[in-house]
Amino acid sequence: MNTSREFASQLLGRGHSTKNDLIIGWTTIMLCCSQIVFGTCSLYLLKKISIFHNAFGFLCAARTMVEMMSSVLHATYSGPATILQVATSFITLACSQIQDMSPYIGIFVGATGYFLSGMSCSLHVLLSLNRLTALYFVFHYKRIFSARNCRCIIYALIVAVFLLVVPYYVVPCNVLGFSVAHFGYIVVGCPDGTQPMFNVGTVSTYICWAAFCAGTIIVDTLTLIRIIKVKRMASNEVNRNFQRNVRFFAQSSFQNFPMLIDIALLTFGNNEISENKAVFRVLSFILTRFTDLINSTTLILFNPEARRYIITMTVGRNLVSFTESSTGVHMDTVTRNIRHIHNAS
Repeated sequence: MNTSREFASQLLGRGHSTKNDLIIGWTTIMLCCSQIVFGTCSLYLLKKISIFHNAFGFLCAARTMVEMMSSVLHATYSGPATILQVATSFITLACSQIQDMSPYIGIFVGATGYFLSGMSCSLHVLLSLNRLTALYFVFHYKRIFSARNCRCIIYALIVAVFLLVVPYYVVPCNVLGFSVAHFGYIVVGCPDGTQPMFNVGTVSTYICWAAFCAGTIIVDTLTLIRIIKVKRMASNEVNRNFQRNVRFFAQSSFQNFPMLIDIALLTFGNNEISENKAVFRVLSFILTRFTDLINSTTLILFNPEARRYIITMTVGRNLVSFTESSTGVHMDTVTRNIRHIHNAS
């Protein structure tokens, strides 16, 4: 028998489809597709609305793009691989899981998906640090989070997360992949079927706990203390900027809850293949998709400028259509008036 087929065979399908396959597969696809739609809207708003033309907006855009790449990955592989019933090839459809697909595709998806998840969490912590800096170091904020520094920090995060993923594929018997049958990331173990003596996943998840969970809680607590201290401001202009920072903080903090629960589930699951870890493994994978979706909607939920822009553009298009059809007034005239109203507000 081909040894390459035996290796990482846990990443392949079971040979038959179940109701859970359909539920989890379609849930994955719907969450990912929704995230892509809202993520695209968020990127458009970040580009068009001037208050986001800063480090906070840049970091939001970076995280949104990372999460959209993750959604594309799972919408095109993880979900369909769970739903599609392929007997012998990609052309023949029958009632079985994907059998003839190489397990190395699952390894690639596992490595890529894990890396993107790590980048998303890292950028989220960076956003929390950004809010802390904006409130504690007002006069040094633009220098600390300059465009050049933001790019350098993101490059550093890419290297750091890459180094966090590499041990899975360097330390023997710790290869990580996405399993179609087990609905999540698992460590495939040694070729002879035994479990690794040293589990990289355990170390990795505890690093996530320390860096992402504890780090974010500490940073947000310090930020909240600062908000309470400077709640009453003398200057209306300063107060307006302060309120905007508070909204940005609320947006970032709101996103903490699903992320913290997700990392907790990831820690309990520990990328193990055992059945008693199945609930943690499945919930962690699905909640990650849900977290990405939540992150893509918070820009609209927490920022009236974003909602006002959407309403203005929607009303503007309807007004232009009605005006042209009923009065024959040229569209450019109405558009200029709408933009003038939007800028004045």
